Amino acid sequence: MADPLTAGALVVLAAQKFVESSAGELAKKFMTEAIAKISELCQQLENRYICFQSIASLVNRRNQ
Repeated sequence: MADPLTAGALVVLAAQKFVESSAGELAKKFMTEAIAKISELCQQLENRYICFQSIASLVNRRNQ
């Protein structure tokens, strides 16, 4: 039978490796999804900017 301290150390090492690999996979998935959303966010910002420009133009024309 294995020494309880050795068995405990093995369990801790196995748990650490599991957490490291899980965190790495989660980070990869998050980064992939975040990068994919960047172009969508840029398009939304551009659309809002164009909309605000149009509104400002209309207000300026009305005030003249």
